[in-house]
Amino acid sequence: MRQICCAALLLLCATGTIAQKNSYLFIWVGDDAKAGSDFLAVLDANPESPHYGRAVASVAVPGTSGTPHHTELEMPAGGFLLANAFGSGRSLLFDLREPVRPSLASSFGELDGYMHPHTYVRLPNGHVLATFQYRGGHGPKAEGGGLVEVTPRGELVRSSSA
Repeated sequence: MRQICCAALLLLCATGTIAQKNSYLFIWVGDDAKAGSDFLAVLDANPESPHYGRAVASVAVPGTSGTPHHTELEMPAGGFLLANAFGSGRSLLFDLREPVRPSLASSFGELDGYMHPHTYVRLPNGHVLATFQYRGGHGPKAEGGGLVEVTPRGELVRSSSA
């Protein structure tokens, strides 16, 4: 049975209050047994909807579980959401511009020697500043992590040791 491993993000796709017609809850989940794929589930979060609380869509990530960890803390204005699969050392970029038709836009892992992307902050120029936990490996003798700036699609701009 799939177990919810990770983060949920309430998205208000229309401006205003929680009771908007286009309110969705995105849940980044995985298989506790690590045998199945991770996936992003989309739940109807409009209390006035006849489908309130039900899954209305989902998108699976190729491969077995990467251990979903968390997503960006706020939904970016452009509708593309980064999610962390920490166990695999990968970040996934989901296209949620049409919440009932989510898709996986791209993914990235190691960049400029930095491994295991973790937390993301959107910058005013549209780029993303990401923390990476390790450099050159993740054993006891590995270097510390760093900050990596990437384009909205996860392409390296620059990096710096933390």
